Amino acid sequence: MLLLVSMFTYEISQCHCKNNIIPSKDNIIKWYQDYMDEHISSLSMKGVKKVFLYNKEEAFVSTVTIEPRGIPFMNSTILIIPEKKQAREIYHEDGTRMFNDIINIYDLDHDGISEIEFSLWSMAQGEESEYRYLVQFDGWKPIILHEAEMYGNSACCSQTKEEAGNCGECKFQNVLWKFNDLDGDGVDDLIEETTTQKGPNPDKLTTTKTTAYYLFKNKKFIKVDDPSKLHLPQ
Repeated sequence: MLLLVSMFTYEISQCHCKNNIIPSKDNIIKWYQDYMDEHISSLSMKGVKKVFLYNKEEAFVSTVTIEPRGIPFMNSTILIIPEKKQAREIYHEDGTRMFNDIINIYDLDHDGISEIEFSLWSMAQGEESEYRYLVQFDGWKPIILHEAEMYGNSACCSQTKEEAGNCGECKFQNVLWKFNDLDGDGVDDLIEETTTQKGPNPDKLTTTKTTAYYLFKNKKFIKVDDPSKLHLPQ
C-alpha cells in the first residue's frame, strides 16, 4: 500500500475544465496510491495541466517530485484521468524510463487531441543528455510522434587532459522546436533547428547549424526533403 505523508505541494494552471471541476489534491493522492505500490514520504506537484486523449477524454498531467527516491528517479510526471479515478506515473513507451518534465502542451492540428512536449534527462560521468518528445496518449499508452536528442559534456571537457581521462573532445548539441503552418493547411508543422558544437576545448569549438522541416499529417511528422515550396516564416 502506498503511504503519502509529510508534504503535498499543489498548483493548478489556469484551466476551463469539464463542468468547471478539477481533481482535488486529496483525490489525486487517493487515485495515485490506489494504483502504485510504493512507500513515499513526499509528493510535490507543480502545474496540473489539462490535456485531451485520443478519445477526446479529458485528463491532466503534472510534473512531480517524489521522495525519498534517489536523485535520478525523484523527478517524474503523472497522468490523471478523472473519469477512471486513477493517476499513474508516465513512462516512455519502452516502459523503462520516466518522463522528467512537461515542457508545453499543443493541439497542432486543432483536432481536440493534445500533443504534449516532455523531456527525459540524465547525467553521468561529466556528460549530460536530454531527449525531447512530442507525445499523444491513447488511454494510458504514450504515442511518441517525434523526438530529438540534446547533449553536452562541459563538466568533463573543461578539465585538463590528465583529469578528463577518456572524455575526448568537447561536444554539445542543442535543439530548438518551432511550430508554424508550413503548407497552408491550417495545421502547425515542426521546424527543428539543431546546433552542434565540437572541439578540443571549450574555447575552440566548431559550430554547425542545421534546420529540418516536418509536416504534421495524420498524427505523424513527415520530414520534408525539399523545403523550397514551403511557407517558411520570415
